[in-house]
Amino acid sequence: MEKLRPFLWVAFAVAGAVLLVWGLQPNGQSGAGSAGTNTLDTAADFELPDRSGNTVRLADLRGTPVFINFWATWCAPCKAELPMLAQLYREHNEEIHFLFVSVDHEGWEVINRFLEQEGLDIPVLLDQDMQVSDLYGVRGWPTTFFLDAEHHIIRRPVEGMLEEQFTRDMIAQVLGQGATTTAAP
Repeated sequence: MEKLRPFLWVAFAVAGAVLLVWGLQPNGQSGAGSAGTNTLDTAADFELPDRSGNTVRLADLRGTPVFINFWATWCAPCKAELPMLAQLYREHNEEIHFLFVSVDHEGWEVINRFLEQEGLDIPVLLDQDMQVSDLYGVRGWPTTFFLDAEHHIIRRPVEGMLEEQFTRDMIAQVLGQGATTTAAP
């Protein structure tokens, strides 16, 4: 055990340094919020094209809560959660803006074919060069942000597939219960 003690101290020091650096890692823009915080940062503005060729600007949606989901057609967890998210969109699209931001490099042809095959009618934006994903510090897909009406980020972003009850709770929170921290699924 005595021989292992120096090794264990080094291992703990390295692990602590890695966790510290990972928790403090910047996401490219201070306004976007970081995955390691529960603060109410204001979401960074962006512009992206929708399926009709119109430009959607986040700032133009101020005054209404926003659900932003970064996804891709090749992402298995994304594909698994989209039917549930599409149902929530149908239930709440008059109260909250849903933005499904695709990072598919192949563009609209692949996205439209996927949506048609899956029978999904959701508002998709295209982040083909992943500039907005980078701006928001997205490191994996799916990643979801919940914004209140003033576009403050409510809790840290959810990385990974959303559970339905958690998503319903977060939607209820941004629609009227204030901005508090909610545990991730």
